Amino acid sequence: MSNTSSTEQSKTDYQEYLERRQVKAVPLNVALKSAEALLKSGSPVKPFLVGGAGVGKTQGLSTLAKKMGSFLVTMMGGFATAEQERGVPVINENPDGSISFSPAARDLIAEPMAELRTNKKIVRGDVEYDSMFILFDELNQADTEVLKIFFSAFSSSSLPGLDWSDLPVHIAATGNPPIGGYRKYVKPLHHSDAWDRRLGFFYIEDATYPAWARWAKKDGGVCGEVISFLKSEPQLLHPGRNKEEKVPTPATWVAVSQILSYGLDMKERATAAILEGMLGSLTGLKFRQFCLEGGSDALSSEELLELPWTQVQEYLEDIVKTGRLAQLAMTIRNLADHICDIRPDVGDCATRCALILMECPRDTQSVWNTAVKESKERGSAQREAKITDYFEAFDTEISHGPAAAGWTEMTIAASNFRMR
Repeated sequence: MSNTSSTEQSKTDYQEYLERRQVKAVPLNVALKSAEALLKSGSPVKPFLVGGAGVGKTQGLSTLAKKMGSFLVTMMGGFATAEQERGVPVINENPDGSISFSPAARDLIAEPMAELRTNKKIVRGDVEYDSMFILFDELNQADTEVLKIFFSAFSSSSLPGLDWSDLPVHIAATGNPPIGGYRKYVKPLHHSDAWDRRLGFFYIEDATYPAWARWAKKDGGVCGEVISFLKSEPQLLHPGRNKEEKVPTPATWVAVSQILSYGLDMKERATAAILEGMLGSLTGLKFRQFCLEGGSDALSSEELLELPWTQVQEYLEDIVKTGRLAQLAMTIRNLADHICDIRPDVGDCATRCALILMECPRDTQSVWNTAVKESKERGSAQREAKITDYFEAFDTEISHGPAAAGWTEMTIAASNFRMR
């Protein structure tokens, strides 16, 4: 009989790697605050964000560069060649058989750096930058020769033919943990004392749906179809990879949202091929089916509360009539979460919520009570108390409105249904 506990068996490769390194992962926002403090301190130690694909390392540091008023230049460790880093243009053979010269990667830094040295600023359009931010993306996937060249950027503020020791230039890097499919590509920089003492390693937690969804709604501009689908299938935000299986990452879902903004027809086979190519066959098929069954026509919580009642009522009647009860349940759950998170003025939303729920079948009505209860329990005691107080006022508002009798009857019936 094995003595291995179920907890140990359920650990991911990443969690096991962190334990071997005796380090802890932190949320992305914490890592970015630490990186900002490190950069502003002028320390010779540079931030190195480590995490799986799509957790937001590159996008986060890019946003940090903008916040710091720095002109961003990104160097790709996984694709750079030693010749490019030394300033030698590389000859490329193109797919059509023609030959072209690739500009030296160093030149990407040299031009804006010369402008910064001469003018004390870099101007691009209407934007002025008073510093530079050089991001070495996928640093630990660079080959050995390239790493030797990159090292001077971290140790002496220079690259071949360039020296910025007298300029306001920030340096940071990202990388992947040496696990799974990365094992054969990633260099263990922490094994090198020279690298180890020049990098501040910040390990990023794997993305979770609640944290990602907050970002997606507030800053990410991710479409409702993607957010609603992942709310119903949160394990598909960043599933584990088996061998060569194609699986999505959080960054993939953002890209899918961008693709959908072009108005793709979900009925077209070409759209199916795009989704399956980006998400993998099974996930692509499942997401497309979700959209075809009405996910793409779903009203957001804000729309349910703000659109004319006749329009909302027609929408709910159509869902019930066509039997899309899973979508309806998800719509009600999303609405309950929205109310608990935002807590809009009860006078503006209480009666509307009552009318919405009275349009739903009884089993779907019970979803509302369950979702509110779960939302209370997800946060702190202070949050639970605020939500409890809010819903006391919420119920009072309804009891004095046109939906009073129906709301009381519905609440009792839904509670009885849930107890069966």
